[in-house]
Amino acid sequence: MRLKTNVIISAVFACLLGFVWFHEIKGGEKRDLDAERARQLVDFSDQEAQRLPIQRVDTPIVIERRDDAWVITEPIDTGADAEAIDRYLRSLKESEIEGDAVVDSATVAADSSVLAVYGLERPRLRVHLALVQSAKGNPDTLRFGDDTPTERFTYVQQAGANPEIRTIRAWQFDSLDKSIFDLRDRHVLHFDREQVTGLTLHRRDEAGGQQITAERSGAVWHITAPLQTAADDAAFDEILTRVSNARISTFVHEIPTAANMDEMGLATGDEFVHLSLQIGEDKEEKHLFLGAKQDQGDHFAFDSGRKPIFVIDSTVVRYLVKSLDDLRDRQPFERLKEGVQGIDLVGTGI
Repeated sequence: MRLKTNVIISAVFACLLGFVWFHEIKGGEKRDLDAERARQLVDFSDQEAQRLPIQRVDTPIVIERRDDAWVITEPIDTGADAEAIDRYLRSLKESEIEGDAVVDSATVAADSSVLAVYGLERPRLRVHLALVQSAKGNPDTLRFGDDTPTERFTYVQQAGANPEIRTIRAWQFDSLDKSIFDLRDRHVLHFDREQVTGLTLHRRDEAGGQQITAERSGAVWHITAPLQTAADDAAFDEILTRVSNARISTFVHEIPTAANMDEMGLATGDEFVHLSLQIGEDKEEKHLFLGAKQDQGDHFAFDSGRKPIFVIDSTVVRYLVKSLDDLRDRQPFERLKEGVQGIDLVGTGI
């Protein structure tokens, strides 16, 4: 009898443990996940994102995914900054609704004039994320209005079947309120540093300037003009690093005219600096031109592979005005010291 009782008690205890595990622990994890998703402003995966129209007051920006790359199609057709778009999507996905609804859907549906109270009649930002066709459904347009009186939160409304007015934290709104300048590709020159096989640096000045040409084999640079000599490998690598990492400070003319090019000191033959890179085995060429100088040492610039005239920062310019002495190897024996068995000095008076 006692054995039977113990078996029954053990069975009941096992059932209780199972209930606690599946309902309280595993079920609790699911409830927490569901609650977290309920707080998300938009629920999607990065792979689903296909198109991102953004309306800032009167400025529309449209971003689309083409062949696994993000491009801007409005108000201009240009490349997008992949990292900036990834950050934007992450900010959108991580934005969370705070607290209860400020105004419920029924009230909004009954009296749309309430939108003006919260800056949502003419929202300062609209965001609509279009997902791939395989996704379950596209989120409705998000409308962002005024900040709350404490300026800690921003009013937001999701247009569609549930137009209640909620809030998100103001700093999350700031991460979404981006201009085309914030989102477009601002690389000064696109190239892979490791694939560069040659470089020509032509600088013009009142004395006529100079042109330096160098070639790279592996990790070793060699100057070929105006004379044949060993190069300072680190100096040439630094030029590539600085230009590769450089970002455009300002866009001046999206589609410059001949008059614009002349005014900015970028007419053919008038450029202050011309950097030419040879890329890969087929010697593909990349060209960067620097024109007239601005205040603080910045320069107008032009990449022959794109249309706009832009401004390049003085901290980059100083690496493009190096002299031959700056770039040649000033320790020529350093490369030869290994294996040297002796030195013979020959000369008069020695």
